[in-house]
Amino acid sequence: MKGPFGPVVAIISSLIFFVSCKTDTPKSYPTVTGYWVVASALRDTRETRLLADVFFLFEPDGKMFTNLPNTAETTTDYEVKEDKIIQQSTPIAVYNILSKSDTTMTLNLEINNTAFEIHLKKTTPPLPSPIDSLSKPKNNL
Repeated sequence: MKGPFGPVVAIISSLIFFVSCKTDTPKSYPTVTGYWVVASALRDTRETRLLADVFFLFEPDGKMFTNLPNTAETTTDYEVKEDKIIQQSTPIAVYNILSKSDTTMTLNLEINNTAFEIHLKKTTPPLPSPIDSLSKPKNNL
């Protein structure tokens, strides 16, 4: 590229090349897969024990189960969109993700026109209860 505009044309060509090579990477949303238990909860900004035994189970196949009051009592579909977990139940439940790490997650949602903030801790699901050996009759023969 000779002439007075040679270097300018080279710079502009390089810029066009780099801009056109930019790839649009999709935004990665935090994974919520796993078993989460309530560590603490707020009801209208005041601490509450109402949700002390609540858990969420998010499967990698897009299925979830929770024992949260006033939600579906069966396994339902869910999806994560931006900073929301959308539970495909009737009615649809939307959990806003306020913060998320590998071991903790904070959600807020509204139940019966009441605001809740739920602080969750990731853990392993409890093992099924073994059959109570004391309830079996003994064979005394």
